[in-house]
Amino acid sequence: DSPKYANGLFDELSFHQQNDYYSRREMLPGIENTYRNIRYSLEENKDFGLANDFFVGEMEAKRRQLKWWRRWLLSVPAAYKIFSNYGTSPLRVFLWLSLLTFLNAYHLWDYSIYANESLIEINTSEVNISSFDSFETLMNSIKINVEGIRGVLTYSIQTLTLQKDKLEIFDNLPKNSPVYLINTLYAVIGPIIIALFAVSIRTRIKRN
Repeated sequence: DSPKYANGLFDELSFHQQNDYYSRREMLPGIENTYRNIRYSLEENKDFGLANDFFVGEMEAKRRQLKWWRRWLLSVPAAYKIFSNYGTSPLRVFLWLSLLTFLNAYHLWDYSIYANESLIEINTSEVNISSFDSFETLMNSIKINVEGIRGVLTYSIQTLTLQKDKLEIFDNLPKNSPVYLINTLYAVIGPIIIALFAVSIRTRIKRN
């Protein structure tokens, strides 16, 4: 549970050497405050790279003060760490954004027009490659599925980026269709992850 940063404090070392749980918790507010003060000072001197190291330490000290379930999951500091390592890892945010794009596409597939089009099932064990009709059917099935995957992925990206004019991949959805809930959920999450990506890129540029 120790933070990975280049610069630390002697208080931090003392914290890790302390075995008593309550003594460790009593030290955390002071460690957080010390990190914050040093960060402010470094930012005033335009040393953003070093300040960023102390920001990570500050956030880690803040997160450790929470109850375990909030420390690891249900809190802003926990989410900030999970998705972007406190705004310091563009790669981590990009991977999360990619995962959300594929998850959204996966959830939408069964409701899309491509799901019906791709119901052409090919039993490869019965396909005679020497038969032109069988080979043509196989190629058409592959083409339909590739176009469908590309379509739902495009729609997913459009949803995550809050684009108004989206690809038409649904046909006569009922009012109680789960698609509306799925779209709303990802339309909320998407901009947050994108904002974290922008912050992490900005932080990386400032460090360099």
